[in-house]
Amino acid sequence: MIERKKCLSITFLLLLIYALTPVLNAESSLLEKKHIYNCGRYKYTLSDDGTCEIVYYWGTEDEIVIPETLDGLTVNAIGDKAFYQHTLLTHVTIPDSVTCIGQSAFEDSDNLISVIIPDSVTSIADMAFKNCDKLSALFIPGSVTYIGKAAFANCSSLESAVLSDGVTELDDYAFFGCYNLKKISIPDSVSTIGKEVFLYRDYLQCIVTPGSCAESYCRETGLNYVYCFPSEQSDNTGRDPIY
Repeated sequence: MIERKKCLSITFLLLLIYALTPVLNAESSLLEKKHIYNCGRYKYTLSDDGTCEIVYYWGTEDEIVIPETLDGLTVNAIGDKAFYQHTLLTHVTIPDSVTCIGQSAFEDSDNLISVIIPDSVTSIADMAFKNCDKLSALFIPGSVTYIGKAAFANCSSLESAVLSDGVTELDDYAFFGCYNLKKISIPDSVSTIGKEVFLYRDYLQCIVTPGSCAESYCRETGLNYVYCFPSEQSDNTGRDPIY
C-alpha cells in the first residue's frame, strides 16, 4: 500500500513537472529578454532587432549627451523611468538613433532646463517630461507623431512650445498645468487633440492654421488663437518665424 502511494506521488510529480515545463521555459525566456546589462553609467536591455534600450542612468553629471551606442549596440529607445527623478540633470541631448521616449522617462527631473529632441524620435510617451518644472522652451520635431498623456504636464516654467508639421496627436493633459505657457504653435498635421490638454488658458495664445483641427479645438474650448499659414510654419531645423 505504501509502495503504491509512493508510485502515485512520483507519477503526480512527474506529470506536474511535465505540465509546468512550457510555463517555466516561457518565464525563463522572458527573464532572458529582460536581462539588464551595464555600460558605464547606463543600464540597458536588448531589443529583438539587435538594438538596445536605456533603462537606467546613475551618473551625477548635470549636462549629458546620451550616447548613440552602448557596447557597440545602437541606442534605439529611452525606456520607461530611465531618468526618473534625476534632479541633477539640467541639459540633455538625445541622440538621433533614438525613436521613442518612454513613459515617465524624465518625469520629476525638476532641474531640467533644456532637452534636445532629434528628428528620429516618433513618439513621446505618457508623462515623459511631467513635472520638469524648469523646462522653459520646447521644440518638437516633425518626426514626432504622438505626444502622450500628460507628457509635459506641470512644466511650470515652460513659456513657449513649437510643434512641427508632422505631429498628429496631442493626448489628454499633454500640457496640463503649464501655467506660464504663453505661446504654442500647433500645425495643421494635428488631427487629434485630447481633453484638458491645456490649463491656465487666459494668457495662452495658440498659433494655428485656418480650418485646422487646432482652430476648431480653440473655438470649442475658448482658447485664444492667431493664424499662421502653412508656409510660415517652423521646419525641423528649429527655426521659428512666428516668434
